[in-house]
Amino acid sequence: MLIDTQMANQMQDAIDEPFRTLPEIYKTDEVKLEIARAVAFSTFPYQAAARRAIIQMFATLDRAVRNRRKLANHRN
Repeated sequence: MLIDTQMANQMQDAIDEPFRTLPEIYKTDEVKLEIARAVAFSTFPYQAAARRAIIQMFATLDRAVRNRRKLANHRN
């Protein structure tokens, strides 16, 4: 896929903007890469793709924490 400079800048802004607002613990290369993947493969506005990627990441973390607590409570 060929992209022009303006499109590349829009994609980079869509990645950087939400990444800057994340808590420091989540500012890792892996998180930035997940946001970039969501933006690169999106067909809708890039900012929406980036926000959706972050929301999905937090939802996944929330489920993992809840499942871990359930497992710990089950063992007790």
